[in-house]
Amino acid sequence: MRHIASPSGPPLLVGRSREQSLLRAQLSAALAGQGGLVILSGEAGIGKTTLAVDTCREALAAGAFTLTGHCYDHTETPPYGPWVEVLDQFRGLPDRSPALRAIVEPSVARSQSQSALFSESREFLLALAQERPVVILLDDLHWADAASLELLRFIARRLGSAPILLLVTYRSDQVTREHPLYRLVPLLVREALAVRMDLSPLSDDDVRTLVERAYQLPPAETRDLAAYLQARAEGNPFFLGELLRSLEGTALLPEAGRWTLRPLADMPVPVLLRQVIDARIEQLGPEAGSLLTIAAVIGQVVPLQLWAAVSGTTQEALLLLVDRAVAARVLDATPDGVSVRFAHALIREALYEGLLPPRRRVQHLQIAEALIAQATAPDPDTVAYHFGQAGDPRAVAWLTRAGERAQRAFAWPTAALRFAAALALLEGDDTALNERGWLLLRLALLRRFATPRAEIATLEEAERLGQVTGDQALAAYARFHQGMLRCQGADLRRGIEAEEAGIAMLDALSPTDRARLAAFDTTSDPLDGQNGRGELTLAMAENGRLAQARALGEQIVGLPPEQTYGSRGDAYYGLGFVYAGLGQPDAARLAFAQAREIFRAHDYRSMVTASLFDELMVVNLPYRIDRPDERQQMEAALAASFAALDDIFDERSARSASMLSRVLGGDWHEAFAMFEQSSVRFMRLATAALLAPLARFQGNDALAWSLIREGLPDGPDTAPEETVGKVLPLRTLAITLALDGADFDAARRWLAAIDHWLEWSGSVVGQADAHLSWAAYHRALGEHAQARARAVNALAAAAAPRQPLTLLAAHRLLGELDLAAGRLADAETQLAAALALAEACGARHQYALTLLALADLLRVRGDLPAARVHLA
Repeated sequence: MRHIASPSGPPLLVGRSREQSLLRAQLSAALAGQGGLVILSGEAGIGKTTLAVDTCREALAAGAFTLTGHCYDHTETPPYGPWVEVLDQFRGLPDRSPALRAIVEPSVARSQSQSALFSESREFLLALAQERPVVILLDDLHWADAASLELLRFIARRLGSAPILLLVTYRSDQVTREHPLYRLVPLLVREALAVRMDLSPLSDDDVRTLVERAYQLPPAETRDLAAYLQARAEGNPFFLGELLRSLEGTALLPEAGRWTLRPLADMPVPVLLRQVIDARIEQLGPEAGSLLTIAAVIGQVVPLQLWAAVSGTTQEALLLLVDRAVAARVLDATPDGVSVRFAHALIREALYEGLLPPRRRVQHLQIAEALIAQATAPDPDTVAYHFGQAGDPRAVAWLTRAGERAQRAFAWPTAALRFAAALALLEGDDTALNERGWLLLRLALLRRFATPRAEIATLEEAERLGQVTGDQALAAYARFHQGMLRCQGADLRRGIEAEEAGIAMLDALSPTDRARLAAFDTTSDPLDGQNGRGELTLAMAENGRLAQARALGEQIVGLPPEQTYGSRGDAYYGLGFVYAGLGQPDAARLAFAQAREIFRAHDYRSMVTASLFDELMVVNLPYRIDRPDERQQMEAALAASFAALDDIFDERSARSASMLSRVLGGDWHEAFAMFEQSSVRFMRLATAALLAPLARFQGNDALAWSLIREGLPDGPDTAPEETVGKVLPLRTLAITLALDGADFDAARRWLAAIDHWLEWSGSVVGQADAHLSWAAYHRALGEHAQARARAVNALAAAAAPRQPLTLLAAHRLLGELDLAAGRLADAETQLAAALALAEACGARHQYALTLLALADLLRVRGDLPAARVHLA
């Protein structure tokens, strides 16, 4: 097939001086080694791409590599679509030196995870920029897939001092609040210091300047033509250009080497862009309209071989039309010479919308069948789109293929969209119940972090369809994952029951069904011989079933890694909880670290995030809170982990990573604001337990009780199986509140509840707190000997294993009891120890409470000036 040449030469740009200056400044900075990102937005046809292409032309003249990636309407953009085009253009560079050929390209097939793929992509661009500066244009990102946007954010944040300029365009009127770009653009401005340009329509003066430069008409005719154009195009550069082209040869005539203008009153008024385009296409010949309409149905980029096959036209006849259409600026040629591209998306949109729906369906079907008849494997997204527009049931299979490809490329949001579209087509089809069940399972697993509660119902329906169709593998897998999502939502009793039932069903599967599941590509842990027991270990550990979780977890990690590749990470995670609960912080830290090592290797970023938070709450808070540097390092790692998961967690979740330091530092207002704004369930109960005591200190007992009920809905009667171990502080707070109100019966019930939980769980953590609660109870009843005995027990329990904040509370309580008994020297010793611990922990509120106790001691001694110093 012969190659096609497109006309060259820069377009005439008017009214964009400020934007051109900014773009040139950004280009100069990039050429000098300072990378940047420019975002151009505005309505369709406003000139975004023209400006960006003009910058690329200047960059090319300055010796830079210029690469472009497009997104397309009316076809399902494949994962990383614009980035794939960028890579294809790199491969087609005419002057590929040995150094360029040696650059390692990113590869989905080679990458183990999305983060690895993103890192490879960044390294590829940095290596390319070492040869020459690089300018990349990503055009029409309002049509981009989610994975492409995630990659853009990753690369834009890491440009640093690399000579790379990213240019991004999108239609602002297409970006609603639900669009991923709506959230992404502010993040790019903040994180990558992106320069934003929102293009406005051209002014009356701009349009007059355009007419003057293009046609050199007399002043009166220039004014008349500019007014005619502005009244109809309203400053839209694309519409202006189309109107001018429609006038050339009719109202605008070349005579004796100059342009003349006929009276515009005699010209028909083109109300719609479609009319302008129709008039221009009529000039291309009698067959042009029908052939270009077929091209519009194919898409923005039109492979010539496919166009010829669908239209039944010889390639030579088609190329004659292409030559005329390129000259008329209806089409542009692609550099490879085997495709053409519509010169503007609005041209293709106008042609497509002008085709009656019945004819569209027929042509979509013809295109889909032509694609699958090709010798090379077609793009599944494209085939699925055309079959879908044709209403052909074969769209389901191709949507499923497209979803599987997106899943393999770590593009989960795109995969979920494809599977959901396939499900919609199968709705009401009783012959495809099993296929629907597997699609529901896939969809639930892809969305399990974004909408866990909704996906429980999805999995219940998948299980039902598995039972109805006799597919035990589907039913078992769906049942197990229902349990996993229930546990994720803190419904631990029912979650563990469902997991145990699912594991029993998985154990009972035939070898054939087990092989089917082993080959099933999911985003969840792959099945190994443990059949989900790693997840069960984690759920039991969170619930507080420490002995069961320890036995199961240690059994799993004691097996060879090749036999536990799907369970090992969760087992270590669960053991982190177990060892923390049993008073073994060093073993717990090691287990959490081993879990994260496995999660990172598999790119389980959400599990990395959750395990960081949990280690902070169950290891650092009880055992290592007097090591502020370590805590702050963990909080920084947690914030970074949240930020890397912006598709799952919002910006407020990342801010809540510093919750513990906020509480200790006395920034309670911000801590409560973070709590109210966070929607992360796995954080909410632990932070509720952290904040509820503060509500009491602020005099807001109603809020404190509300938070207690959130974690312990049945009050002291809440069964241990119904909640997580992390809510233990809520029980001790309930005792304190009951004592505040002199409700000793309620306090006894809560004390019995905490003792029952400690016996049920076997937890070491909490024993010192229980002793302190009993001491407070006896003290309130005036039973000072029993109170002191319990306080001494609390001190011993908090000392081994060492729990700084609980140890602090025990020292202060003993100091207060000694003071009440007149043992002033003993009281001073205890309070001094408490004050030192408060200072070491950076716990301002605890420090203040201890100063109050010391002031009381000084008052009893009669040293009022010193007491006032403590109270100041």
